[in-house]
Amino acid sequence: MVAEYLDKSGLQKDLDKLGYNLVGFGCTTCIGNSGLLAPEISKAINDQDLVAAAVLSGNRNFEGRVNADVRGELSRLAALVVAYALAGSMYSDLLKQPLGSTRRARRSSSRTFGRPTARSAAWCAETITKQMFTTKYANVFKGDAHWRGIKVKGGLTYGWDRSRPMCRTRPLRGHGTPSGAAQRHRRCARACLLLDSITTDHISPAGSIKVDSPRANILSSTR
Repeated sequence: MVAEYLDKSGLQKDLDKLGYNLVGFGCTTCIGNSGLLAPEISKAINDQDLVAAAVLSGNRNFEGRVNADVRGELSRLAALVVAYALAGSMYSDLLKQPLGSTRRARRSSSRTFGRPTARSAAWCAETITKQMFTTKYANVFKGDAHWRGIKVKGGLTYGWDRSRPMCRTRPLRGHGTPSGAAQRHRRCARACLLLDSITTDHISPAGSIKVDSPRANILSSTR
């Protein structure tokens, strides 16, 4: 949908000129699949132990999510993401620094950048239509040939395989009301670990994995 209405409106041409290319969908930036930083930048960050920052409009604003070399992620409105990119530095004062000027020499700052206007409302009304959504999502649950080719058994609940160690039902997640013993265990439960600054990226090996990272050490030691 995004690709279609950006192309239909003509905005993608302007975005391409600014360097905002459409490179992928879904989990591209979400798990660091947008690509590596330039080698010299990555080297400077690691050699000097710098806290590099990224500005994003999603909710994956924790360490290493956008890129393995980036520790600081800031969630902002999509318009402010563009504003920071145009400014070129996290040290920019977007409330005072102009982001550009028009042909009439009027300066544009983040105070007005991205603010809804009659022009933007008209653009949305002309470009984004109900028909686009109904057409694009008509077969959204159908999947491609590979997905449809997977053989599955029908049922209302997941068919747990007791022989598989990685995917099995938890003992306290049975059907109905837990037994008296299970309830007592829940009341007496204690935290096994209390961790600080630990995210799913430290635990789940998703996206690219740095060779000297904790995840890489765990994976290499359990081969």
